[in-house]
Amino acid sequence: MTEQTMLNLQSYLKNLYQLDVDVSTIHQVEQLLTPAEKEAVNELLLYKATYKHDVLLLMHIYELIQFLQADLTCIIGRSGSGKSTLEQYLCDTLSWKSIESYTTRPPRIKDERGHLFITEKELQTNPQYALSERVAETTINGYTYFATHDQLRDADIYIIDPIGFKQLLQNAPQKRFNLIYLWVDDDTLTTQLKSRAQKSNESTRSQQQRLDAEHQQFTQFENTLKQNQLARNIKLINPKTYFKNYFQNNL
Repeated sequence: MTEQTMLNLQSYLKNLYQLDVDVSTIHQVEQLLTPAEKEAVNELLLYKATYKHDVLLLMHIYELIQFLQADLTCIIGRSGSGKSTLEQYLCDTLSWKSIESYTTRPPRIKDERGHLFITEKELQTNPQYALSERVAETTINGYTYFATHDQLRDADIYIIDPIGFKQLLQNAPQKRFNLIYLWVDDDTLTTQLKSRAQKSNESTRSQQQRLDAEHQQFTQFENTLKQNQLARNIKLINPKTYFKNYFQNNL
């Protein structure tokens, strides 16, 4: 384990779980469980874990090690599910760097963060944005969103949709990914989108067009998750298990 991963893990345990774990304990857990053993205790780990017993604590640390050693954590969810808020929380907590995807969409608000805004002409003429440079791409409401190979090399976390994620897997098959999917009920989505509309220049009609445009790909992707049909280099993360404090304070 690298020194940076060690520091990230200690920070993670301290900030998200209020746990102070020394370096020697983390080194011990690296040899504690084989992958097969980890799978055998996974259900216990996620749903019945208690920190009253050292073994359960060590097994949970093992899960966190696997999480932090992935090459990239991807957040996927429908519009209004809280992707950007969770991404910012993890970046602040773990000192992670996020991918700000390029887009031809105009900003919704002044000084909007999270994207790098370019024109359609720039997309077509700038060699930096050539197809060969794009590692993941999608189109929403006629606007292009994409990330480059250069961005991927330096990033820890990325908000992406199912179509872009599929392309990312094809273009980076050697990498290990954490996948956080944010399942949100319809009432919560409606509330979130109303709040966003009040803070931006985005109309209700535009929001509905985006929801309609993304519905099919998200429905198909949710079926894939329910059937557990993910590639072997993807680790599906239950956000309410890993980020308990965040969800207690934000839901």
